[in-house]
Amino acid sequence: MRRPAPTAPPPPSHHVFRAPFGARVTGTPSSQTLGTVSRWTRFLGMARWTRSFVWVLVAAASATGCVRFSDRSYNSYPLGLGRLLSPNAGPSSTAGAVAAAPRASVANASPPANAGATSTAEPDTVRRASYVEQRYRDEYDPLEKPKAEGFDVLKPTYVVAKVKDQFGYGPSTSVARAKFIEAEGVYAQALATSGDDRNDQFQRAADLYVEAANNWPNSLLDEDARFLAGESYFFSDQYAAANTQYELLIKQHPNTRHMDVIDARRFTIAQYWLDVDKRDPQNFASVNLFDNRFPWRDTRGHAYRVFDKIRIDDPTGKLSDDATLAAANSYFAQGDFEKADEFYTDLRKTFPSSEHQFTAHFLGLKTKLLCYEGPDYSGEPLEQAEMLLKQTRRQFPKQAAEEEEYLKRVLAEIRFKKAERLWTMGRYHELRQEYRASAFYLDQVAREYTDTPFADDAKERIAAHTSDPPVPPQKLEWLVEMFPKREIAKPLFSPDVVETSGKPR
Repeated sequence: MRRPAPTAPPPPSHHVFRAPFGARVTGTPSSQTLGTVSRWTRFLGMARWTRSFVWVLVAAASATGCVRFSDRSYNSYPLGLGRLLSPNAGPSSTAGAVAAAPRASVANASPPANAGATSTAEPDTVRRASYVEQRYRDEYDPLEKPKAEGFDVLKPTYVVAKVKDQFGYGPSTSVARAKFIEAEGVYAQALATSGDDRNDQFQRAADLYVEAANNWPNSLLDEDARFLAGESYFFSDQYAAANTQYELLIKQHPNTRHMDVIDARRFTIAQYWLDVDKRDPQNFASVNLFDNRFPWRDTRGHAYRVFDKIRIDDPTGKLSDDATLAAANSYFAQGDFEKADEFYTDLRKTFPSSEHQFTAHFLGLKTKLLCYEGPDYSGEPLEQAEMLLKQTRRQFPKQAAEEEEYLKRVLAEIRFKKAERLWTMGRYHELRQEYRASAFYLDQVAREYTDTPFADDAKERIAAHTSDPPVPPQKLEWLVEMFPKREIAKPLFSPDVVETSGKPR
């Protein structure tokens, strides 16, 4: 049954002014002045006679109309033209349907059609207010007083929150609901406008949503308002501010029902930042002071951070593997092959059922080879590349057959570089006249890498030093003999002196 529309409140018979902290307050001077001044004087720890003296001064000033204190009362707060809500279609019930395409351009994105639109069939603001009252109830998410222990009481955030609470300007559920309804109306107006006015309306709606969220933290309204604030910033082309709101929402509500849409928005923002930075790279000293579409500096670094946050905040989400692949591809294009290899490896191990598995194997194979720095350095990338090549052929036989020519070239390159590394080690010991060690490495080349040009050269070098001593003669042997020789440590007992009982003699 639909609730009857309430009668309009009578006009206030007292002054209305904009109080500190941006709160529009109303009320009678007597009771509200007494309560506010009492809280202030108690907070400062004043003596009783001092509190009485201060109260008399404030009461006199209030009676003359110079100063007015009051509690936060929004009985006459003007309601906006917020969208028509129903219990079955909340502010974000269609969140999954409005997710932007992962790689869509930010400029082509558009707000959800029913996210802020006012119903033309029944533009009833009373019903909207009634729904908000029913959906966001005080008993569902009661307000909590600011708490702190130990040195946390000295934190600026706690001090500000405590001062606001003492003066009656702390969080308020009624204010949050009123701000939320007003934001809904502004959002609807933004959808009906175009041009610069559209962005201005979205900006105003975002500010109202943020204020509503701040007035009821850790609540369902906070979750919805924070999400819609991010949406409003997103569609007003303030992508850095939108990403900030999305991250605040996830921090306060890790299991939010808006996660899929948030991931899509953040993915789009990060991809847009990377595309712009690719066309117009920034140097280290570049600073952005005027364009709200980008962070204040290091656009590419912020894009990588957003991709990483998507993977961390929602590791089982729909776009977590896409974000990992996008970051890896960007690092690869940038030439940071070690970082790209890290992301490709993470994609292969963390998302085994991802549709990008073959891509991660295929590009990871190329990245491994590019991470190899030459025969004078570690051969671990070559070993990992060879294992990854075998794994690719075993897990993806169809795709591997289509890329058989490339995989053959990769295998030949791996074998060539491994043979080159062994041959270089053999030549190193040969130059030091350590022919036994040299023969050890060259023999591996001759036996295992016959398909490389190093095999024949290895056989010739082994044959040329067959009659040479295995180790070079000791230089300055008379000087070496002057130093004491190190005694080899003997074992406490030898296996050949153990009785059949297992106990030493």
